[in-house]
Amino acid sequence: MLKKFFFLLLVIVLIFSCKKNDAGETADNNASADNNLKIYNATQYVKENGVYVFTNESDVEKQIKDLDKDKYLYLTFGNKVNVVDSKKIGKDEYFKIQLPDTTVYWAKRSFFAEKLITINQTDVLCYRQPDLDYATTIKLQPGDFGIYVKELNDWICVEFRAYRPVKADGERKWVGGPYWIKTGYTDDIMTAKQAYYLYLAYYNSLIKNNDVLALENLNRGLTITNNEDTEITYVIRDMIREISPDSDTNEPPKDEVTDSDNVE
Repeated sequence: MLKKFFFLLLVIVLIFSCKKNDAGETADNNASADNNLKIYNATQYVKENGVYVFTNESDVEKQIKDLDKDKYLYLTFGNKVNVVDSKKIGKDEYFKIQLPDTTVYWAKRSFFAEKLITINQTDVLCYRQPDLDYATTIKLQPGDFGIYVKELNDWICVEFRAYRPVKADGERKWVGGPYWIKTGYTDDIMTAKQAYYLYLAYYNSLIKNNDVLALENLNRGLTITNNEDTEITYVIRDMIREISPDSDTNEPPKDEVTDSDNVE
């Protein structure tokens, strides 16, 4: 009887010992998770006009003017990177990114997006929630640009950088968001590059009343894709005609038009 008692006592001690070890491991894992952020998608794109990335983690909070040129790199809108790690440094979240040539840098997580969205159909309705009952009166048009936020089932949530009226024939206003849409968009990166410069042109023309700078944005949009058309290139050319009818829109001369060309 005494042997059975000691045997049961030993079993109880072993059980509690295992539970304690499991709890310790869980705590360690949680502590590790606090320092390393979850990476949702390894492929990311620069979503700003231009950003600095740093060779060393220890330099991320320093001023560029205080660093040697080999300690940082300048990336432009639409550049693709591969995220290999993530970490909170100071008050900000950072990605450890790898470029196509395998070099590695550190950059703020807020500089990047999983996808860059361009509207490619007319009258794309915005919704406040991923449900048809939450429709707004905002209708997006081809060329409108946005930053991917998340998706749910057949819906995609986007922060739009565009100017559209909130009612028919109304004044154009900042769209912002985020809003949900179901159809009428593409995440093609070359199309997004043109859409980004179209957004800048709208901003300079509509908000700053500076058509000269807007024309620079539009012409940059035509060349950013190495002069290859996307499905929204016609929107850029239309705006060039609108604000400067005599401007060159990089269209081929009439004697060079072929049967396969789209002629309006």
